[in-house]
Amino acid sequence: MLDKERAQKLIFLILVVLGIGYAYYTYVFCSQVAQIDELQTKLEEQNKKHTELDMVRNNIKGYTDKLANMNKELEEIDKEIPNTNNINQLNLNLYYYVKSHNLKITNLEAQGKETDESKEYGKQPIQISVAGKKQDMIDFINYLKRNPIKMIIENCSVKIMSVEDWSIEMKVNTYFMVKKEKK
Repeated sequence: MLDKERAQKLIFLILVVLGIGYAYYTYVFCSQVAQIDELQTKLEEQNKKHTELDMVRNNIKGYTDKLANMNKELEEIDKEIPNTNNINQLNLNLYYYVKSHNLKITNLEAQGKETDESKEYGKQPIQISVAGKKQDMIDFINYLKRNPIKMIIENCSVKIMSVEDWSIEMKVNTYFMVKKEKK
């Protein structure tokens, strides 16, 4: 019987070990695996959100760069087609240029501004009459061509008084942006 008792004890011991193993597996190991799975799911979600945020940051940076480029382009356009205040500055610049380059102004008159409600720009005709040396007059015409503000010479007449003395009368149209009220 001793053998039978030993066998029973051994079977009982094996059953206790299996029971403890099953309890550990069921209550400890499975719950830990579930927590690990839950944490992996959260990590994947956070990685996905992180990737989305990186994409948004890159888009924002791209849009910021585009906006900066567009602002630079607008500044260039503003130089070419200024607002009304810059037209007045142009008139002063023309006056100072002519005075500082040995030219005699006989007429520098900004005529009435012309605006059209259907357009976003207006026209400012300027009547210019200057006299001076041939090279100074050519330099003045080149100044008008190089000026960042777009100007169109509508009509121009040159009087040659001598080989070196010239007189120019011209009508120049400049254009400016009209600020429209937002509705």
